[in-house]
Amino acid sequence: MKGVKVLFLTLIISLLLLLSIDNSIMLADTGAKIRCEEESYDFGEIKQGDKVSHTFTFTNTGDEVLVLKSVRGS
Repeated sequence: MKGVKVLFLTLIISLLLLLSIDNSIMLADTGAKIRCEEESYDFGEIKQGDKVSHTFTFTNTGDEVLVLKSVRGS
């Protein structure tokens, strides 16, 4: 009887481990993914009071909607 309990417990633990590994692999390839053409931009030397601007381009390369929240400049 003890051998059956140990075998059953071993099978349950193995099944749980297999399920958790499969889910993490499947989840890693899905969802929103952001790609930036450039991560920073150097304005060089600018005089105080000059207005400068630059546009950063981001692309969602994932398979779900990408939501940007609390975006702030540095």
